[in-house]
Amino acid sequence: MAAIEKMGYTSAQILRLQTPDYAGRTGYPSFQLTNNNANIRRIKKRIEELEKIALSASQEIKKVFGEITYLEADNRVQLLFPDKPADAIRKILKDHSFRFSPSRNNAWVRHLNNAGRYAAERAIKKISEL
Repeated sequence: MAAIEKMGYTSAQILRLQTPDYAGRTGYPSFQLTNNNANIRRIKKRIEELEKIALSASQEIKKVFGEITYLEADNRVQLLFPDKPADAIRKILKDHSFRFSPSRNNAWVRHLNNAGRYAAERAIKKISEL
């Protein structure tokens, strides 16, 4: 019991671990230990992604029709237009999963990931073809 206390467990936790359940099993239940390594890898990968996002700065690209901003801190792709876009442009933006956001200076935004970057480039290409 002293060795377990050195590991940082309290007396109540040690007692709970040593108390048998209905089937006479002691220790941690197997469902609590299942998939721990996968969860550890998932969390480490997510931390690396967030650190990578934090290190890169926001990028702004000026276009003829408006402005594209990759907001790394907010994890958003943002398209700004000087005026309300035409119906055809709004349809293209909606088709590429952009959503109007009045709280972000009336910008059209989407989640910033590889799919979001690709969708922004595709939407720009289609809008420039109009």
